[in-house]
Formats: sequence, structure tokens, C-alpha cells
Amino acid sequence: MLAKKQLSRPTWAIEAFSLPPARDVKGRTRWTHRHATWVPHLNRIAFTESRNEFISLLSLEFLLNRNLIRRFKEQPFTLPKEELGFEYTPDFCLEDTEGNLYVIEVKTQRFLTRDIENRLADVRSCLASHGINFRIWTDKTPLVKTLRHNLLCLKKFSLESFRTDERDLLNGQINQIGSVAIGELLKMGVDLGLIYASIYKGSAHSDIQNKFTLDSRISSTNIQPIDRVLLGSCASNDSWWDSLVEVK
Repeated sequence: MLAKKQLSRPTWAIEAFSLPPARDVKGRTRWTHRHATWVPHLNRIAFTESRNEFISLLSLEFLLNRNLIRRFKEQPFTLPKEELGFEYTPDFCLEDTEGNLYVIEVKTQRFLTRDIENRLADVRSCLASHGINFRIWTDKTPLVKTLRHNLLCLKKFSLESFRTDERDLLNGQINQIGSVAIGELLKMGVDLGLIYASIYKGSAHSDIQNKFTLDSRISSTNIQPIDRVLLGSCASNDSWWDSLVEVK
């Protein structure tokens, strides 16, 4: 746990990223609810306590594979009660390529009540006073349904092994043409799983916010500012009220 005012110390981020997670996660109600995956960047298994947090972990790994962030960590630190009036452990912390720090809090939109948002507003103010950005990720924004589905699919295939000649064929076609539809790659004999694995690992690029089809374009260069989507300014504190207004 960070001591009171320890965020003011220049070395706190180094300690937060180098130490083990600040707390163990067990899922929302029991151990079997937690999700786990091997994260090469961390060189260990990372645990999350909900599906939304797991998707967030994949999102951060996706950004890292594209060199859009330098590092990230789950359950990075705990702020003591003396700092905020309540103890707080964020879900994730990351450092972008310019050295800016972000704290990510993951919530299910329908459970994001006014009371919770007010507490998170206090967290935002505390972190902002130390130059730390604060973002709230929910299943409504930016973790929309299509993005969640695509990341799970891409991660699944990224764990498979593919022959060198298959990878060379895909890379050759993308580098030669620049941008090509998935359907065209399949006609050339490229394995669909390899396409998905390459997108996740950052050697190929596509729009992961929309459903993949045969017409989806695969490119050798980044065609979607996914870092802006995930790390852009977060919603206002009216999202709880807005969620009620949207109910029909």
C-alpha cells in the first residue's frame, strides 16, 4: 500500500510497476469467477476479477503490441484511507510512449451508480493533482460489444502456432499491396487464424471496432487510432443518469 502522499515521490511509479499486484483478485463473488491469461510483457499470469476487466487487459496488451504504450500492470497500487477517505486499488495503470501515466477503472455501466461516480470523481481529483490521468472503462464505452468480441477472437488465435511459410505469405502480401481485404487473403491461401493472430500481435492492422467480414481491410500500417479510442477523454459524471434516461 502506498503511504499517504507517496504519489508525490518521483519513484512511486517505478515501485508500482516493479512490485507484485497490490491485491489478489478472486472474482466478484468467488474464486471461480476470476479470469487468467499469460501476459508476455509481465512474464507471468495476470488475473482479473470480471469479464470486463479481462477485456481491458486484452485491450492494454493490444496497445502494447503496437508500441502505443510502454507498459501496464493490473492492481498496481493501493491508496490508503488517509488519502481519499476510503481505500482504493485501481484495476490497471499504464504508461504511454511519452511517459504519461494513466489509471484505468473498469465498471459495468448498469452498476455505475451516482454514489460510485462521486467516489471516482474524488479519485480523479486526487490523481490529477499528481499529474496522473484517470479513465473509466465500461461495457458501453469504450469496451463496446464488437470490440470485446474481436479482442477475444484475436487473443485466441494469437496463442496458436503457424508455419513460417504461412507467416511469410501473409507478410509478403500485406507489404506488397499495402491494404488488402480478408476475403482476398483467404483466396491466396492465407489462414484466417493467422490473420487474426497477426492483428493481435501487431504485425498486421485492422479496424477492431467493427465486425470482421470478408471485406474488412488488413494493412501493414496502423489504420485506426485505437489508442485515442481507449485513452481519450472519459465520459462525464452524468453517465449514471444518462444510463437511466436510455432505458425504454
